[in-house]
Amino acid sequence: MPAVELNSGSRVVLTLPSMDELRAELARLLGSLRPELTTADPPSAGGRTVRRRRW
Repeated sequence: MPAVELNSGSRVVLTLPSMDELRAELARLLGSLRPELTTADPPSAGGRTVRRRRW
């Protein structure tokens, strides 16, 4: 889960998970918002580009 925190210098520090976790989370969010965008490919399908319909 990405964590956002403000430090004393008023800079936003964004802590990101690994790329696979991020991709899986994104796919989950997209799937919950727009079910027609989900594909049969699992989030861990290597670095393959998955073609999706534009919205």
